[in-house]
Amino acid sequence: MRRERAVVRAVHIGLAVLVGVYVYLPPASASGLRGLLTVVVFPLLVLTGAYLWQRARLRRLFARRAS
Repeated sequence: MRRERAVVRAVHIGLAVLVGVYVYLPPASASGLRGLLTVVVFPLLVLTGAYLWQRARLRRLFARRAS
């Protein structure tokens, strides 16, 4: 359980770093990164953030449905 949280947190931080790089790159250099951010990075960033925030609630919800 701790390892799972550490992995999700590391992924979340890595994705946030990509967003930070995009923000601080000159616009001409960042054009290729825009598609990757909108299709992959932002949705994963939202999902990992929501998971970290609501992990206990989600585990209880899935535990009820499994039984």
